[in-house]
Amino acid sequence: MRHAADHSRQTGSAVVLPSAAAAGVVPVARRPVEQLPLWHVLPGVRALVAVVGAAEEVSAGAERGGWSIEALPSLARSGGCPLVALSATAPRAPLLEALQVVRAAGLLAVVCADETLDADTCREIAPAVDAVAFAFAPFDDRSAAGRERACQVRDRLLRLRRAGVWVEVATAVERPL
Repeated sequence: MRHAADHSRQTGSAVVLPSAAAAGVVPVARRPVEQLPLWHVLPGVRALVAVVGAAEEVSAGAERGGWSIEALPSLARSGGCPLVALSATAPRAPLLEALQVVRAAGLLAVVCADETLDADTCREIAPAVDAVAFAFAPFDDRSAAGRERACQVRDRLLRLRRAGVWVEVATAVERPL
């Protein structure tokens, strides 16, 4: 497996995006990359963690200091952050727009995801993301429901890996008493 920093930029895969007026960035924070959790992507550096949303969410958060999605590279560079981390729970169109803006600026694009990440979103974000921090709750694959969850998680991981995306998986480990 290659690190996200080693991925070549794919300029041939274009995603149709909405206009920038339809979305924006509300809160941003500078954090160590190890808090994402991404332990093998540029350890020791800072990541700009941003929340993108639809126009209504950005308007509601404007009093807290909202920015346009196009401001992400400037915000990252001013904070000394070579990568921008976004949540997969963001609305799909603003998320895709933010990923494209970040990669076009030459920064690493990271998506923090949980089990709500569906197969369609995996397919759509794969050309525009360098790494995915995928966290899910533990499950027991001895039950039918557990096997179904295992298949869904495996499918999402395979989709991302086949697209050349660096994926790190985290799950809580239950300790026996």
